[in-house]
Amino acid sequence: LIYFLSNFVKKKKLNHIIGKIQKRRFDDKNVSIIKSLFQNKLDDKLRKKALNFFFKKFVKKENIFHKNFYLNINQIKQMILGNMNFGCHGTSHVRFKEMSYLRQQKEIKKSILFFNKLNLPINVVCFPHGSYNRNSKVILKKLKFRFGLTLKHGYINLNKKYNPFLLPRIDAKIFFKSLKSLN
Repeated sequence: LIYFLSNFVKKKKLNHIIGKIQKRRFDDKNVSIIKSLFQNKLDDKLRKKALNFFFKKFVKKENIFHKNFYLNINQIKQMILGNMNFGCHGTSHVRFKEMSYLRQQKEIKKSILFFNKLNLPINVVCFPHGSYNRNSKVILKKLKFRFGLTLKHGYINLNKKYNPFLLPRIDAKIFFKSLKSLN
């Protein structure tokens, strides 16, 4: 990835970006670098170029990759029958904080359309990377959402007052790791 990016980003700038990336809780430094670069350090144009390059080079059959990586419609419906709830997430997985009002609104509306096609009500948004800005709350209220989930780790204390659009959530990795420690 670094070699590929060095064709598009000056080495000094790339080293500066990489130097600021912190190791994540569950990833080694290299995985943290790759995730951070793709999730928030590269602009949209370069990120798309890099993703296309890597998919062509390493993912031989994209349809099989998607089939094994993402939920399909039947799996979603089964989960809903099992009383699971879904929140929308936008369609491009870009940080809302970096989006204009109109782009955020478009992202959320496209997610709503997806759920509407499945006849599924949607009133929760899980902010991509926990990222939001002041427009996010305005858009959610306007579109009649009830809740917004951030990346802030935590449980909701029913005796405490919360902003319904900035709720904490339980990270699945932390949750399952805690279950393993009980055994």
